Amino acid sequence: MKKKAQGTKIVIVLLIIIAVALIVIVIRQFNPSTSGNVINEDAFAQESCVLGEPFVCLDNSIATSKGVLFFISNSGNEDIFMQKMTLTNCLEVADLTNNGKIPGILINSGSTTTLTLLCDNELEKLFRGNIEITYEVVGSSTKSKATGSIVRTVL
Repeated sequence: MKKKAQGTKIVIVLLIIIAVALIVIVIRQFNPSTSGNVINEDAFAQESCVLGEPFVCLDNSIATSKGVLFFISNSGNEDIFMQKMTLTNCLEVADLTNNGKIPGILINSGSTTTLTLLCDNELEKLFRGNIEITYEVVGSSTKSKATGSIVRTVL
């Protein structure tokens, strides 16, 4: 009987030690100020480039220390004039109308264009930005907007 009681006490003590260890791990995980190792969320971020209709941001769009190079396709059924592109976390807003002197960059239905926006990016860090494109369908004077986002490792 004494051996069984001692065995039970040992199991209870081990369970308490394991529970305390788990509590310490959970506290350290959710409180970076007490942790020597802060989790780098960028290490788990999925790279992506997404734009609203009629645009498609192709996968080979890249971020460098000097800017972001976009490969943008017009997936719509109509030809369009891309007039302006803004990207958060960048220095530049691309005015593609030459201050109103031209209607914008013509992108035919099914065609692709490239565009670089200047940014000051840190190498090997993750660039995150929200995209807004102003455009008109050829033959129309109605301005439309497409929005999206990009996440890329800076090369």
